[in-house]
Amino acid sequence: MSKRSIISILISIGIIALIVGIYAYQKMSGTTENIASVVDTSTSPPVQSQLPAAPSGMTYYTDTDLGFSFLYPEHFDAQRQDTASGRLVIISSSTQGLSVQLQTRGWNDVEQAVTLERIRHDAPLTDIRDAQQLNIDGHAAGVMFTSTAPGVQGDIIQAWFILNKHLYQFTAPHGSVSLLNTILASFKI
Repeated sequence: MSKRSIISILISIGIIALIVGIYAYQKMSGTTENIASVVDTSTSPPVQSQLPAAPSGMTYYTDTDLGFSFLYPEHFDAQRQDTASGRLVIISSSTQGLSVQLQTRGWNDVEQAVTLERIRHDAPLTDIRDAQQLNIDGHAAGVMFTSTAPGVQGDIIQAWFILNKHLYQFTAPHGSVSLLNTILASFKI
């Protein structure tokens, strides 16, 4: 199977999971937030074997298999599902209509950073706007951009990056951009 086919399949899986994970968002009116600030965690301290106490009102999602963690609001739900292509994690609050989805899978390609050019090449039908370089845990590792998805009302925000031979694809409705930024700013390997 070609890399282009694999990326197209992953995008399709991500869009389907997004639709399932954010049904409450579709009931909300179009909330917009500014994504102009680039998430850069390069000044954050390295992950230690034991995580520091979470700030008040926050909790950690930790994946010991893949070796990453991030903060999210403690009153949100975290759901994890292993799939044939990797792992799906959904952080959501049905009462607030906010959610973020993470799809991750192994990455054996020689390229160790996701670039805008690579996404446009592998997924030419993806509508990409407002693209920005994404720095995660001190690594210039990917791209954050606005796009649309079939069956989803309004724009979605996507963040794609590669760390430790894994591709991470975050997707969130535009109204959940603050939640996505919190997750990305606290993401640690």
